Amino acid sequence: MIIEKYSKVKSKFQNKLNVPELFMFNSYKMYPRELKYNYLKHRYYIYIYLDPFNSYLDHDMLGYIDKPDILFGFEPWYVGKGTTGHGYRLNQHIKKYLSKQETNKLKLEKFKEIEKKMQSNKYPDKPKNWKEYQNNWIMVYHNFSTERELMDMEQLIINKIGTKYNNKGTLVNKITNYNQEAIKRIEDEFYA
Repeated sequence: MIIEKYSKVKSKFQNKLNVPELFMFNSYKMYPRELKYNYLKHRYYIYIYLDPFNSYLDHDMLGYIDKPDILFGFEPWYVGKGTTGHGYRLNQHIKKYLSKQETNKLKLEKFKEIEKKMQSNKYPDKPKNWKEYQNNWIMVYHNFSTERELMDMEQLIINKIGTKYNNKGTLVNKITNYNQEAIKRIEDEFYA
């Protein structure tokens, strides 16, 4: 993932995306995004957990990845995938944390860090509990017609943002050995 001044990012993406003004990213958080995700309409989806306390916007910056073109106003820290009919996968990580079953050390540390900040009074405009967090800080990205596309795109996004496990990014996903064939296939199919 690349982090640059908002004006540079806007000029790069303006012809491809209708990039919102910087102040709008406080509500958008990530762009493009689906505000009201329809689980019946979209069978396959990717979700991205954002850190509400680590804003690029405070420094007139945006994070971005290209192919797929996604802009971030806040630090992404976990990427996952889900399918309709298997529950609300995007909320399962929070449930696992709250029931003290989380075993991924970096993910557990990130949950604790966010929870500590939610419980303090220093951040009046940020979430105060996990319910507020899950309603506003988990972004859903979709446009996949097959499970293979979904799995390939998840790997592509994780690869482009990078993980803390391989010291190349902000994600706490454990995956570090990407299927390069899958990444090339999805880039060729979606962005040829």
